[in-house]
Amino acid sequence: MIQHKEELGQLITLEQGKPIKEAINKVGYGASFIEFFAEEARRVYGALNFYHRHLQLVDVVGAVTPWNFPLAMITRKVGPALACGCTVVIKPSEFTPLTALAAAELALQSGIPPVCLVHLH
Repeated sequence: MIQHKEELGQLITLEQGKPIKEAINKVGYGASFIEFFAEEARRVYGALNFYHRHLQLVDVVGAVTPWNFPLAMITRKVGPALACGCTVVIKPSEFTPLTALAAAELALQSGIPPVCLVHLH
């Protein structure tokens, strides 16, 4: 997300009307949730299957996000869910769906399995 902060910021501005500098700052804010929960994932002991040595999916999380924080609220909800091994179904606002799609695409590019991310219109 940080590597694409200008593009994501422009998308937020085009989609929502937030000033570009504020939108780019919101990308950093959203990325901070992912960073925090990625670090916390090192301490998710209950979901680890030590016999098979891999993280098992725990459950499915539904994330409904508002139009006014299209990236930050997604990362705030998706970060802890993925850190715990949950699949996430995202329902973004119909006013700002492109930001959610861009975030999902970056998640896939970073190696998050497609089975973990589902986007609904």
